[in-house]
Amino acid sequence: MYLMAQIPFVDLRSFIQDPSTRRLMKPQWPMPIAGHEFVRRFGVVRKDPRGSLLGWAGEEHYCSADKAITFGESPKRSTAFRIHPLYKRLITDGVVGRIELGFRARDTTDYLAVADAIGQIKVNVGKGTVRKLHQAGPAIALLYARSTTALSLGDGHRAGLVLPGAPLTLIERGTPSRGGQGVDAIQRLAIEHQWHWREGTGTALWVLEQDAGTAVWLVRDARVHAMRLHCEYEAFAAILRACISGRILPHESPDLTDYLHSRGKRLLRSDFRSMPQGDILENVATARRSFTEGDIASMEQAFSKVNSSLRRLIRDAAYIPTPATTGQIVEDRPAKYIIRVETGGVVHVTDQNWKFENSTVSGVFGNNAHVEGSQIGDQYNGPPVDLSGLANALLEQLAVLRQDGLAVDDSLELAQVVSEETSKPQVNKGRIKTLISSIASSVKELGQASVPVMQTIEGIHKMLQ
Repeated sequence: MYLMAQIPFVDLRSFIQDPSTRRLMKPQWPMPIAGHEFVRRFGVVRKDPRGSLLGWAGEEHYCSADKAITFGESPKRSTAFRIHPLYKRLITDGVVGRIELGFRARDTTDYLAVADAIGQIKVNVGKGTVRKLHQAGPAIALLYARSTTALSLGDGHRAGLVLPGAPLTLIERGTPSRGGQGVDAIQRLAIEHQWHWREGTGTALWVLEQDAGTAVWLVRDARVHAMRLHCEYEAFAAILRACISGRILPHESPDLTDYLHSRGKRLLRSDFRSMPQGDILENVATARRSFTEGDIASMEQAFSKVNSSLRRLIRDAAYIPTPATTGQIVEDRPAKYIIRVETGGVVHVTDQNWKFENSTVSGVFGNNAHVEGSQIGDQYNGPPVDLSGLANALLEQLAVLRQDGLAVDDSLELAQVVSEETSKPQVNKGRIKTLISSIASSVKELGQASVPVMQTIEGIHKMLQ
């Protein structure tokens, strides 16, 4: 099986209006000139032959990190999983970046143990001392700052300009197919996320499992999506902490407020190209407890001079709990998603809420997606989903929101009408579309609480096409 370890970082120099930071103008991320521009201590910029990935800038270029990061001892000898190093790379869009290390290891289902083994690998960062990989974030951030700053500037001026995030280990099991897929071919991809704590350091653990028939492009999309999603959230949280500390002032940097607005909206999407993200990020933030009550108060002060809509967007995108729930401790629940793809990249989700290996699975809807009643392999335990079933699911979801004290009475009445309409022999598609549009307009103001309802509405809309 394959393993990827990544150390994310964020470069604050894009938002600091101070020429004394002396950041080098080249490479010109996110569109460097491959084969000509280079990063000191890393090497020349190369172009990934697999190309870019829609929605994530910078994924089509990389620099080798073979010289910047070396192993203190061979991973083959230091672990019981026969871990073989494959590559070391630097990937960045100019603001959010990561050091990514690839490995191959013997197959195992003891994910925590193999993630531990990866984190315990000893590395040298630049010419620094040997340290464990999962503790190398600060040294990697400083190395990148040194490598992209004028040599005349000392380390004292570079400190705090590039901030590290929590490391991630991604485990990929199964062998994707490089050949063509038949019309009836099932391609299954399960995505699981957990947090793992060791020696005071939290490490995100992602597991991707795919059937032998899954197309290699889909596996790459899911892998990069998972790794980049982790990087983006870590960068977003690090920027907010820098604002809280006064390191950067949001009201003095239009580039920063533009960035927070665009990335905040991106992080708030429930899914992207049918890849899940919204509820996974909420679980990540809850498990890691990224922000305390004190942080929330300080953040309100730090962003007091920006408009209120941006403040709300930032709070939602960082998945900051309200004061009423800040003291609650919620265990991180693994989030699994099953995606079925046929030729042409159409995504089929067989149910809104069903069981897979004792974990509740939420349906994923996105661009070019629709629902059908066929089953996924032998592990599907739920009933076929039809239009009436989705309408009933919409009713149940709105009822839960009302029990939580949210104002959804009008939407609940409209959903009841939708349920009645879908049970008729002749379905009035136009009326149902009007009703669900009204429900969507009403509940979207509820923020993250509305995500399951919006997913169901999108599923109904797809079935009406």
